[in-house]
Amino acid sequence: MWFKSKEKEEEENGLFTKTWMEDWLESINNSKEFKKRGKNWNAPLIIKFEPVPNLLRENNTTGIFLDLKYGECKDLRYSKENDEDICDVILSADEATWIQLMEKGGDPTSMILKNRLSLKKGSLILLSTQSKAAKALLKMAPTSTIGEKRREEVIKPKSRTHFTTITDGLGLNSLPMQLFQKMKNNQVSGPPTIDYSKERESLKGLGKNEVKVVTHLLSLVLACKEASATHQLPLVQVISDERSIEEQMYMTSVLWEESNHLEFLTVYIKEVIKAKQLDQFHGPHFKSLIYDKLPQSTNLLKRDHSPFLQIKAWSILHIIVKRMIAKTCYLTLYKTLSENNILPGLQMGIINLKKDEARHETFASFSIKRTLDENTNLRESFEKEMEELFYDGTNIIQEIFTFYDDDSSLWIKKESLLDKSISEYQTAFKNV
Repeated sequence: MWFKSKEKEEEENGLFTKTWMEDWLESINNSKEFKKRGKNWNAPLIIKFEPVPNLLRENNTTGIFLDLKYGECKDLRYSKENDEDICDVILSADEATWIQLMEKGGDPTSMILKNRLSLKKGSLILLSTQSKAAKALLKMAPTSTIGEKRREEVIKPKSRTHFTTITDGLGLNSLPMQLFQKMKNNQVSGPPTIDYSKERESLKGLGKNEVKVVTHLLSLVLACKEASATHQLPLVQVISDERSIEEQMYMTSVLWEESNHLEFLTVYIKEVIKAKQLDQFHGPHFKSLIYDKLPQSTNLLKRDHSPFLQIKAWSILHIIVKRMIAKTCYLTLYKTLSENNILPGLQMGIINLKKDEARHETFASFSIKRTLDENTNLRESFEKEMEELFYDGTNIIQEIFTFYDDDSSLWIKKESLLDKSISEYQTAFKNV
């Protein structure tokens, strides 16, 4: 037959065919975005399929091999059995998941954290540092699906029409009221409980670099705390306008606790560390999130109570700022201090702070999950937003180590800090 049948042509040009792989290779090497994002990627990768689709089975393969070198792809073909020995990274998923990642521009690292993708070989922490490169790589794969960006309807703040306590009383068994009662029984220990002379004496046992690390991490936690105390207010207003009086009561107690934390940290730094110009430790990634992205998000809530904006504000503040960054820093600091038996007052302050934050996390998860359950169409938008925020969180953690010429001699190790940060993100994401 001198011409190709329609079925034969579709088979040769379909997803995961040799023609398709040639097109993908060309797209990658013509992509300015991947050249920029993947400039530090110098390792082969296998995209594996489990279960194996018929097309791949017919070609005696289980996946696709990509040889990535500094922003270019030198080879893209069906993988061979011995390729798995030379590959640094092997990612595995079913056919539908790979198609979804390619069509919608998903992030492999985020999909691993959601247990939708399996990391068969390689380090999750190292992969997270190349997450934008991996996303750009998949984005270049030929697809026919064009996603549409959903427009958010502006929802203006509501006016109060009645007073709940007059007619119904308080829901004493509700989650917010249970958290409110726990707050009253577990107040944070303030600065007066600390013997600062002993703390200053303990500090003398640290080297110059160790004092710098303590100061650095505390500066990040303090900024996150002030940002939380400031930018929590629009969320309190939303709760006041749209939710129960019990939730409003608990949210005001959160503000009180954040103020307590601010007092503790600022007085401690003044009395013990005696450091000035703490913003010297705030790098470009940290400033971008805390100084710009967070206030932009919460300020929108002042005039628009759209569910998506509520979820976005909760997520930036409580998942990224308070958990991925602040909690990672103060828990890592606590672990190091306790192991070395130094700065007992700071240790105690962190223990009490952690108790308060556990309640804050519970309420934040409750609020995000409730809003998503009420607006199921927002789940996909929420997950995409979280993928972008994940980059912010990991970039800020990595940025910490750019302040040190030799991080190998530091107490705090980059891999350990990144691992803790990713774990906090993963736990928060699972709870919503």
